[in-house]
Amino acid sequence: MKILSLCATPEYTGPAELMLEDAVSLRAAGHEVTVGFDGRREGTMRSFVEAAGLPIQEGLDLCRIGRPLPIARDVLALRRWLREGRYDTVHVRFSHDHHVALLAMAGLERRSLRLVRSCELLENVAPGWHRTVPFAGTDRFVVPSGDHAEGLIRNHGVSSDRIDVVRGRVDAARYAPGPSGLRAELGITEEAPVVGIVSRMKPDRRHPDLVAAFARALASVPSAWLVVVGRGEGEPLVRAAAERAGVGHRVRFAGYRTGDELADAYRGFDVKAWLASGNDGTCRAVLEAMASGCAVLGGRFGAVAESVVDGVTGRLCDPGDHEATGAALAWLLADRARAASLGEAGRHRVLAHYTPERRAADVLAVYERAWTDPARAPSHGL
Repeated sequence: MKILSLCATPEYTGPAELMLEDAVSLRAAGHEVTVGFDGRREGTMRSFVEAAGLPIQEGLDLCRIGRPLPIARDVLALRRWLREGRYDTVHVRFSHDHHVALLAMAGLERRSLRLVRSCELLENVAPGWHRTVPFAGTDRFVVPSGDHAEGLIRNHGVSSDRIDVVRGRVDAARYAPGPSGLRAELGITEEAPVVGIVSRMKPDRRHPDLVAAFARALASVPSAWLVVVGRGEGEPLVRAAAERAGVGHRVRFAGYRTGDELADAYRGFDVKAWLASGNDGTCRAVLEAMASGCAVLGGRFGAVAESVVDGVTGRLCDPGDHEATGAALAWLLADRARAASLGEAGRHRVLAHYTPERRAADVLAVYERAWTDPARAPSHGL
């Protein structure tokens, strides 16, 4: 196959990271893969694509701050490349690039073309700037969980036979149990129970809900600590929430960490909290924590609810119910040996179900189904 993988963002984060890793695995399987992304705004995407050694399709705007003329140019350019046979498969990640591809394919002979859409977040599946463009011309939809699949069926009328669940993956060699320098750095004893969160600090990540739950858990486990790893515009609000709840003295802000520093941070946690969806619907941070041997306090939604087994690898909760979430967190923090046992079970679970090799095989299977089934066309309806 000659694949054009599109992602309407200039930044290497969330869906873009998954796109690039999937593109690398497709290339390793013998397919030609070219990457296109937001060419208007500056960002980190180009450097990561170049480092992966993948060709870049230049000449695309793909900016989600849509303007009619750049959109039209993108549609015409893509239409020309498809007619010329430069690509036979287009894989999109956002509604913007999805609509560009649908418009470019309109009226073309579809027997020699396929369109695949990944939907990491259901919020990104929207009519967008061209409400008259239906999803009927899309051959396959890729989602990270059964919950996402149900949302596509319920909210967008996509038929179940066009949806593939492709779960996340984690590098279990990098993220593994072991000694950590995090506690010594933050002034936390090795004996103290620690719950950590790794996430950008912004309003939709529910840090204040975690603080409220932690305040309730602290009443039962007064030696516990909350460690916040990350950065973001919401940090002042999180700090203020901790002070209002009277737990500021038991909260440590560890800053933004990547690479080995991030792996080290996970190893310093007993429990990893994840109460809201991020940009990556596979909830990569949860899988990294499980691989590192952490028990998980997870929200009962999406990929989290499918990766975390309640009572076996952690606890699931309703993030808006502070009393119940606090009780679940207290249960996890009250017995460090039990938390370690849950974490060990979590690592076994990711080794069995969430490996890069398994995801690569699942992605390849999506393409095989797309080309085995008859091509879709807008006239077929949803």
